Amino acid sequence: MAQVKSQWSARVLCPACLPDLPFTELMVLARTHGFTAFSLWQSVPASARAAGLSDADMRGLLADHGLRVEMLEAAIDWVNAGSERDVVVRTESLARTARSLGATSLCAAAMEPAINDPRQAGRNFAQICKVAADHGLCVALEALAFGAINHLDIAREIVDRAGCDNGGFLFDTWHWARTGADMAALRRLPAERIYNVQISDLGPSESLSGMEETMQCRRLPGEGTAPLAEVFSVLQDMGVHCSIGPEVFNPGLKAGSPEEGARMLAAAARAVVPGW
Repeated sequence: MAQVKSQWSARVLCPACLPDLPFTELMVLARTHGFTAFSLWQSVPASARAAGLSDADMRGLLADHGLRVEMLEAAIDWVNAGSERDVVVRTESLARTARSLGATSLCAAAMEPAINDPRQAGRNFAQICKVAADHGLCVALEALAFGAINHLDIAREIVDRAGCDNGGFLFDTWHWARTGADMAALRRLPAERIYNVQISDLGPSESLSGMEETMQCRRLPGEGTAPLAEVFSVLQDMGVHCSIGPEVFNPGLKAGSPEEGARMLAAAARAVVPGW
């Protein structure tokens, strides 16, 4: 009988959800709980280098454990940059690290409160994509629940303006649900340009800033009100094939052991993600 191809290219662990752990121990943790790849903040390879590991050492550890880096996060401070050259310089360092670790994509996001000039924002995103392409990488633009790019349609407009073959999207269920769970906007994204999906669930709205809420109040998938079952049905209907993983920032996960946190993330993902 022919094996059915999974919708998901990788099961991704984001170490930023857990207490800090040495790079070598991250490998064991990920393998133990069924993850196949990582989404890394820049601080992870920086800390590993500070601990004496070279990029070659990190690549070797990843290969020895059958793991890879899916995405490096994140390109920021680019939306309203007046100098495209500045965007290139800032992206180059991120892209070099991503390539050195064998990553497939960069994340881009906007912390600025508003877009001053949509055309310039598109040109700046194009510069990020061009630098990434030189290193064999895609760029996944994430629409946050706060800031200048706070809706999938805005992200799509910027990607369209940039016009780069390697520009696409990171779809985060928390940010999307917090801004209204616009299923039609999700359907408007080109399926082949959704490079990564990050899942977490939504609790009651908190009287916090957007950044505080997203870093403190996410719930494990299946423990909140986000319409995750419908999301997965829509992604399947669209023909999306990409990596997926839980990104749950919550003090409870940070306060416990890395082992217990990884177990909870994997169990929640297994319970709600078809084909996990």
